Amino acid sequence: MKFAVVLEDVVQVPASSDSPPRARINFLFHAGDGSHRLFVNDMTGKIYVIRDGHVLPQPFLDMAIARKGSFTSTDLFEQGLNTFAFHPDFARGSRPGSGKLYTFSTETPQSGIADFPTPDAAGGVDHHDVVAEWSIDPANPNRIDPSSRREILRIAHPLHDHVGGQLGFNPNAKPGQSEYGLLYIGVGDGATRFSGPARLTLGAPPRIY
Repeated sequence: MKFAVVLEDVVQVPASSDSPPRARINFLFHAGDGSHRLFVNDMTGKIYVIRDGHVLPQPFLDMAIARKGSFTSTDLFEQGLNTFAFHPDFARGSRPGSGKLYTFSTETPQSGIADFPTPDAAGGVDHHDVVAEWSIDPANPNRIDPSSRREILRIAHPLHDHVGGQLGFNPNAKPGQSEYGLLYIGVGDGATRFSGPARLTLGAPPRIY
């Protein structure tokens, strides 16, 4: 049995650079709210809404504006707005997680106090990995309210690469189960300064209310 795979362009995300890569696309997902919208991030700071096969002109969130002076993004393909996750109660208006979005991005060391300092403090800190919560603008479901930001976690990293990565809620957990509402956070090892394997143990995933 043979299979053929055909790739076809669906939408084009606006360029954020005059030279390749034109945009640093890293994640595409839905909100689970039945709206059939898709959300895609450019690591330079923007999350776009894809609705009815078109990218809406105004970003869902622009981290470079919302965190101006703190947000960092480089052409090294790691720092920036890495990923995002919607709370499983995003579409449940009566629940605390209603309309909540979570982002994992990088910021300057001067932008806050790290919950977890670098294990190699003598070598300095290059950046912070930051997990934050945001809320939908009540006047526009296609926009995040930039003033709604709530910081969840901040980790100091010694070098520029191997930064924080994936966020996610257990998609199989049901309301009432112990796993429901637990936010899992993937963390890098702090880069090449370490001579061996490194692991940051955060314990149980934080429960987001």
